[in-house]
Amino acid sequence: MQTKQVVETSPDERFVRYRDIIGRGAAKIVYRGYDREAGKEVAWYKVHLDHIELTKRVETEIRKEFDMLTRIKSPYVLKLIAFWLDSHEYDKVDVICELFYAGSLKSFIRANGLPSDALIRRWGRQILLGIRYLHCEAAETPIIHRDLKCDNVFIHGHTGRVKIGDLGSATISAIDGPMMSIVGTPNFMAPEVFDAMSRAVLAPRELGNRARRIAETTVFGVELLARIKWQTDRQQLGRWMRTQA
Repeated sequence: MQTKQVVETSPDERFVRYRDIIGRGAAKIVYRGYDREAGKEVAWYKVHLDHIELTKRVETEIRKEFDMLTRIKSPYVLKLIAFWLDSHEYDKVDVICELFYAGSLKSFIRANGLPSDALIRRWGRQILLGIRYLHCEAAETPIIHRDLKCDNVFIHGHTGRVKIGDLGSATISAIDGPMMSIVGTPNFMAPEVFDAMSRAVLAPRELGNRARRIAETTVFGVELLARIKWQTDRQQLGRWMRTQA
């Protein structure tokens, strides 16, 4: 059996990275890696920071946020094991997470076809428990994912359990821009948030934690319906809904 080629080692030499790319995103590349201490494969994220001015204050904030994420312990949230600022490429953060071999919920559905209603309910319950943990239990202030969709929910192929992932990229997004800003199509905004904004009761930057938690839960509910039940995405569903108005 041919040994995999190691292309990078973590500063403490605990983790090694292989060339295999197992995922991509707008601001990240995900490689297959190996945890020498635990004796298992991991997901090694390279999260890009080239859109952020990396001042000392921002660097401190990044370390603080990621340190908080490493303390998250929930059966419904992907475990973030370690992180460090890349000493060779200053515009990147290296993040180590547990690896789910079946990949994202989006790719799993694409490969295996439309799931049953019972399975959708089971997935939905696990995801909602993960959202509740992040919003209410993980830290003193709610952790808002900001990019919760089927691409960022991962499934264990042997057990069928799903977990919320990609919190590292969400953290970078939150540091880069105002956490309370509202973007996207009003069709997918929580009714309470849209109503408050339309009556100018709340400006987007003044939306409280409760409104942001409602918004995130509502958006993911629409994502589940669009992606799983109707085999489409939020943008296509939004265009269809506008034609029916």
